[in-house]
Amino acid sequence: MVTVARAADAAQFLTLVPELCGFTPRQSLVVVPFSGGHSRGALRIDLPDRLDESVCDQLAKAAIDTVGRMQSIDAVSMVIYTDADFGDSPPGARLVDRVRHLADDAGLRLIDALTVAADGWGSHFDPDTPAGGHASVTLAHRFDQLSGAELPITDA
Repeated sequence: MVTVARAADAAQFLTLVPELCGFTPRQSLVVVPFSGGHSRGALRIDLPDRLDESVCDQLAKAAIDTVGRMQSIDAVSMVIYTDADFGDSPPGARLVDRVRHLADDAGLRLIDALTVAADGWGSHFDPDTPAGGHASVTLAHRFDQLSGAELPITDA
């Protein structure tokens, strides 16, 4: 069975991403591949503490190379989930630039590049994104990818 969910805007799209992943991402890059306007799942990659130029290159290459192996993919959207504050503009601009460049080289359209920060969210493509970002999106808070990752302490 195929479930169809439509997102009228970026805020609605952000409410769907945790459903695509099966959990609420944290400290992650999520790339959603599309074929003919339909999403084909989600790819999540852990983000390191620092996003220097070489790390951004590696992450963007891994994401676009993986999506490029999928059949009939013609577009992607990306979401950066970070525990950092939003600030004057969305965090992760360097990573967005690298993904945009590699997606373009691969013939993939980058539909949107969003960041969900600790205190707000916004699109890297929307010049009207306010400083500090939009108010946090209401997510159906599922567990995050770290839930259940710790093993219980047991006796020998």
